[in-house]
Amino acid sequence: MYMLHDLWQGNISPCERRIQKGSEFAKLLHNSAELEAAFCKGLTKDQNRAYDELNNSQMQMMSLAQEECFIEGFQIGARMILDVLTKYHPHQIQLE
Repeated sequence: MYMLHDLWQGNISPCERRIQKGSEFAKLLHNSAELEAAFCKGLTKDQNRAYDELNNSQMQMMSLAQEECFIEGFQIGARMILDVLTKYHPHQIQLE
């Protein structure tokens, strides 16, 4: 009910993702994990290390991209609220 309070208290964490059992995402995640395990079985230790480094780098990039998308989405939502709360003058308001 009070999102700012919940956010402050740590009850809401935008970066956490809850995955619903049986969802399409859960199925894809499970399939991906199985494919990755099968792929890694055929790698040498050095190849496994290199794959882990590549995978970690890609995960960091994805995390940054998700953060940027979250921020941009929040900003778009705030602009929509401003549109609702103010009179609409299409050439007067410029938000950056």
